[in-house]
Amino acid sequence: MPVLIPQDIRDLIMEEIIQIMDEPTIRNCALASRSFTNRCQKHLFKSVTLDIGNKDRYVGFQRILSSDPRIALYIRELSLCDEYYAIAEHGKPYHVLAGITASEYTNYAVKSTLPTMLKLLTRLESFNLELGYHFKSGIGWNSLPKDVTNAFIELAAWKTIKAFSLHSVLGFPSSCLTDLVYKIEQLTLRDVILEDQSSQSFSSFWNLHTSSSKIKSLSLSGDYSTCADVIYQVILRSPFSNLNSISISPPQSDNQLTIDAWEIVRASASTITHFAWMPIRYTLTELHTGPINLRILRNLRSLKFLIGLESGNPFGGVFQLLRQLSEHHPTVEKIIFKCESLVGDLIKYDEDWRYMDELLMKPGYRRLRQVLIVLKEPQSSDCQSRTSINSIFPVCRAKGIEFHCVSVDLM
Repeated sequence: MPVLIPQDIRDLIMEEIIQIMDEPTIRNCALASRSFTNRCQKHLFKSVTLDIGNKDRYVGFQRILSSDPRIALYIRELSLCDEYYAIAEHGKPYHVLAGITASEYTNYAVKSTLPTMLKLLTRLESFNLELGYHFKSGIGWNSLPKDVTNAFIELAAWKTIKAFSLHSVLGFPSSCLTDLVYKIEQLTLRDVILEDQSSQSFSSFWNLHTSSSKIKSLSLSGDYSTCADVIYQVILRSPFSNLNSISISPPQSDNQLTIDAWEIVRASASTITHFAWMPIRYTLTELHTGPINLRILRNLRSLKFLIGLESGNPFGGVFQLLRQLSEHHPTVEKIIFKCESLVGDLIKYDEDWRYMDELLMKPGYRRLRQVLIVLKEPQSSDCQSRTSINSIFPVCRAKGIEFHCVSVDLM
């Protein structure tokens, strides 16, 4: 005779599985019993990454929404990317939405149904659009169908949307970026180039808004030269700034991008609590930090740095910035070092880590409570590697500062 498990016990079991993010088990539970289905679906469909270049997957997702409209209400985060691409007769890749080559191929299913599908996601909170995956120069905004771009713009105006990300987009309308800075709390831009606009046109955009910018978190990466000035002008014209977190990832050879981004930081210096310096793939022997002066950030609570061990002097820029605060009024409580390296490469820099350990004992870091190293691989179970990692920051640890080495970037 089968044993019936009380519903409250089943709920506790599901809660535990969801807490540990065990996706395979959650999927199996969704198929095993109808009593689990609804709870599992809410978790499984909370975040969706949809490859718009893969017609079969896209159509399959459409069928899911059609067969059960409740699924659309579970989706909080949507990422549209184009990792899959088709090859035209002349051997070149082409984009399924933009149709940037002479090929006659068009993915009508995606073009015609994408705007309708987006309207179904009425509880969406985060939207990520990543185009040009196979095109280094990015995809032109005006090369996309008008109803598709209109759908993206309308989506940004929804009251539920808090986070908006754009990747590899050329000719993005300046007016749309202005609206995003005023309306969105978390904005991420990577290799986004704005359309050409005169200063008079910019003035007309700003005059449409009388409230303050809502942006709280900003991430700028790659070529963001045209975007930085618009964001700076919006924040400058706002009665007050809400920006409290900013991440800057300029290419190694473009100091002007650092200068442009730092103007945004200066305009929000009194409100910023988190600053990230994440230069892209630098290989120079010396990385210049340009105009960055962390001493102006009087409410700074956390720092994050990218340490590229492929560089001849991977810690140079990081040391420059940390020394700025060494004798400053202490405010920093947490520092994250993201290392694009393997464990074996990390432990080769014993002298640098020792200097870092001493530097963090300066008066400017008296409030430091946690140091985190993020690796691109799980911690090695090798005894020697584990011992070497655990030997980092001995002075900090002796002072009671928490130290963790993880493989998942949580910030």
